[in-house]
Amino acid sequence: MKKLATLVVFGTAALFVSVALAGDHPAKTCGQMTADAAGMPAKVAELMSAYAEEAEAHAAFIGAIKGDKNATAEADALKKLAASYKESAAALTKTADQMKGAAAWPAVKHDMKAMQADAKVKAAMDKVGGLQKDFGAMVAKMAPAPAAPPAPPPPPAAPKK
Repeated sequence: MKKLATLVVFGTAALFVSVALAGDHPAKTCGQMTADAAGMPAKVAELMSAYAEEAEAHAAFIGAIKGDKNATAEADALKKLAASYKESAAALTKTADQMKGAAAWPAVKHDMKAMQADAKVKAAMDKVGGLQKDFGAMVAKMAPAPAAPPAPPPPPAAPKK
């Protein structure tokens, strides 16, 4: 979970740095932009909470199967997984709350040329950018297919003569 929270925070920072390195000086401070990006960990926290609910419901359904030790084992594993999802959601919610508080950070003048020349900053940005693309691809792949449109109504019956 710490890795996910770290990814979200570094992704946010990399976004700000990439905007600055592109020459577009943001009208907002880093703290304000960090606060604006708090929606990402908050949304992932919602997803983790939903995963927990799903795992608990699945565990209850499978756990109701009597006399099947595999069903019992699966239900137990799902309950543990649900607890882990809840811990992840709590950690991400805490991260989002801290990010929201960043709006109060004082403005700091940045030497953008020095940041652009820093190999560690560039490597971190490149890594985050790649991971963001991977994350987006994973989300797109996991999204359910849209429902088929409803069938058109049958044509009206021909009038009787």
